[in-house]
Amino acid sequence: MGNDDRDGAFFETLNLAAIWKLPVVFILENNEYQAYTHVGLEDATAQAGDPLSRKAAAFSIPGVTVDGTDPLLVYDEVAKAAERARAGNGPSLIESKFYRLSAHGNTITVPPVPTQFPEHEAIGVYGNKAEYRAAKENDPLPRFRTHLLGRGILTEAELQKIDNGASAEMDAAVEFALASPLPAPEEATKYVFA
Repeated sequence: MGNDDRDGAFFETLNLAAIWKLPVVFILENNEYQAYTHVGLEDATAQAGDPLSRKAAAFSIPGVTVDGTDPLLVYDEVAKAAERARAGNGPSLIESKFYRLSAHGNTITVPPVPTQFPEHEAIGVYGNKAEYRAAKENDPLPRFRTHLLGRGILTEAELQKIDNGASAEMDAAVEFALASPLPAPEEATKYVFA
């Protein structure tokens, strides 16, 4: 969930994509929290106990909810929606349900910027340690790693090589960003149309 659902851009975008039958696959990442607020307190669909993918029905497009912690299920749903888009049948909405395990805020800044809640909102705002603990036990990364190893798809050495490569890529991206000069003030008005 994000602010887009409250300012209209989300709904306007779905509406125009449906009208124009645009080949778009919309992924609604539902991590259960909008900054510090639980989705059940700010969204009528969630409050009614319905999946957020139900919003697609208002625009006469397919909507599906998938366990976003299972990369194979996500892949299958995205593949179906992509095929629909490529066939000229317009957009689809996929709600990917997962749980953000870190507290809301940017932890990449140097030095880190403190957030209002140093712990995840489930604990810091709602005092719900059990919810957070259950999500942590369901962490998709170790689960999928175990799946890959158990099926003999990858070895521990191959997984470690992937881990090292991803870490190196992220470290290089952060170093590049921090070493880059700030843009000139006149850059702020480039490519702005409204």
